[in-house]
Amino acid sequence: MVWRRALLKDIESMYRLYWSPGSASMAPHVLLEELGVSYELSRVELNAPRDAAYLKMNPWGRVPTLIADGQAIYEAAAICMHLADRHAEKGLAPAAGTADRAAYYQWLVFLSNTLQTAFMRYYRPSRASEDPGHAAAVKEKALKDVAEIWAEMDRLLAGRSHLAGDRFSAADIYFHMLYTWDVDMAALGRRHRNLSAIFERIHARPAVARIAELNM
Repeated sequence: MVWRRALLKDIESMYRLYWSPGSASMAPHVLLEELGVSYELSRVELNAPRDAAYLKMNPWGRVPTLIADGQAIYEAAAICMHLADRHAEKGLAPAAGTADRAAYYQWLVFLSNTLQTAFMRYYRPSRASEDPGHAAAVKEKALKDVAEIWAEMDRLLAGRSHLAGDRFSAADIYFHMLYTWDVDMAALGRRHRNLSAIFERIHARPAVARIAELNM
């Protein structure tokens, strides 16, 4: 009966990630691979209308959505934090209450709240203005904001091997995802060597490289 209980535990811990290439689902997808847990994928076509079943899970209709124990969780950063905490033994988040944990929260919130939203203004200018005539200006301003954010991050991360402390964490996974969103990664790497070094270190991880290949 021990094997049966173990099998049931594995089934209960199964995750389902609703994902799409090139979307913010990349970070949770990488994290699931890094954790080595059992999961399944359901692809969502970004340019197709969401059906009622998806909107019931995620009323905003965006990607990703994670199903864990029958509960839907959305927002990529929230999914990453939940998974890292749920599998704390894997060490993909610094210990609670430490300075590194504070930095981890800070970077994840900053990346999702500031850098990611700047990128979304570039890739989805209609979210900033419904007037198609404003799209070019919205995209130009978004690229300027992204460039300024990268420059400041490069300064802040000088001499660092990872974003939060000296160990790999979910914050690094999120950074890696957004780095791949840049319109010219080669130029970004030439301009900002500190960021490039951290990106290459993360990208060299087998789990990261496997999922990046599906998204880049």
